[in-house]
Amino acid sequence: MLRKIIYIVFSLFTVFGGLTNTFAEENPAIPPESKPTETLAPAADVAKPVLPPAPASPSNAGKKSLPPNNTDEPSLPAEKPRTTVKLSPDVRILQQKQNKPTIPIELIQQFLIRPKIVTQEEIEESGYIVANANESLLATSGDKVYARGLERLPSENEFIVVRLGQAYRNPGEEEVLAYEAIYLADARLNDDSDPATLTLTRVSREVQTGDRLLALDDRVFNEDFSPHFPAPESVDGARIIAVVNGVTQVSQYQIVVINKGSDDGIEIGNVMVVNHGSRLIEDNVKQGEKIILPNQRAGTLLVFRPFDRVSYALIMKSNLPISIFDEVGIP
Repeated sequence: MLRKIIYIVFSLFTVFGGLTNTFAEENPAIPPESKPTETLAPAADVAKPVLPPAPASPSNAGKKSLPPNNTDEPSLPAEKPRTTVKLSPDVRILQQKQNKPTIPIELIQQFLIRPKIVTQEEIEESGYIVANANESLLATSGDKVYARGLERLPSENEFIVVRLGQAYRNPGEEEVLAYEAIYLADARLNDDSDPATLTLTRVSREVQTGDRLLALDDRVFNEDFSPHFPAPESVDGARIIAVVNGVTQVSQYQIVVINKGSDDGIEIGNVMVVNHGSRLIEDNVKQGEKIILPNQRAGTLLVFRPFDRVSYALIMKSNLPISIFDEVGIP
C-alpha cells in the first residue's frame, strides 16, 4: 500500500515538472527589476530649427552687418570700473516759512498814511485855523484859510487839517493817553506871514475855525507784517479802550485802540487774543446772590500801527461779540 502511494506522488511531481518547463519555453520570464529605458539621442545629434533671417529695419538700412562670432561662448561687454560713494549723515537747515496773516490793506490804508492819533504835546505844538478867507463858517476844496502857529511845525509847505475827536483813557482813570485826530483836508502854504495864508487842496470834510494843522507825515509804512507775540510784561493790563467809528460792538476787520503803545514795548505785527469781559449776574435759584462769570476768548487782533501810549489794531478773528474794555493778552 505504501509503495502505491509513493508511486502516485512521484508520478504527480513528474507531470507537474513537465508542464512547468513547457510554459517557460513558450513564455520566457522578464526579470522584475529590469525596466525598459528610453534612450535619448545626444545633444549634438538633435536637429536645430533653422530660422529665416530677420528683415532689415529702416534704421539699420545702409549699415554693414557685423561678421558672426565664431567662438563657442558669447562675448560679454567689458565691465566698467566701479566707483565707491561714501555716504555719511549730515545736518540740513531748512528755513521755516511763516504764515503771514492776510490783511485787507484797503481797510487800514488811511490809518497808515495819515496820523489818526495825537498826544497832548502834539496838540500844543500844532497850528490852528483862525478864519476863512470867504468869511463863511465852513471851507471846502480850493478855499483859502488863515492860520497861526505854523512856525512850530517842521513842514514848510504841506500840512494836514484835523479835528480833535474822542479822548482815549484807561478804564476808570482821568488821565488822557491820546486824542483821536479826524482827518479833514490837505493844505498848501501860500504866505507864511502871521496869520499865514493856505489853500485847501484836498478836502474830506468841511474845515471850520479851530481845526488843527499838523505836519505832513512822510513816514513810509512797511506792509510786511511779521506776526509775533509781544512780551508778557508789555500786555499787563492791556484793554480795548475805543473802537473806530464810534460803535460799541466789534466784529472781524474792525479797527480798535488798545491802551498800550511803543513805550510799553508794543511793535508792529504783535498778535494778541481778546478775552470777553466777565459778567456779573444774579443767581435765580439762590435769590439775592450774585456771581461773576469767567472770561471767554472772543477773538484775535493784530497791531498795525503803534503810537507812544496807544496802538491801532485790526480784529483778525471774532468768535464772540467784542466790546470796549475787553482784556487783551497773549495765549
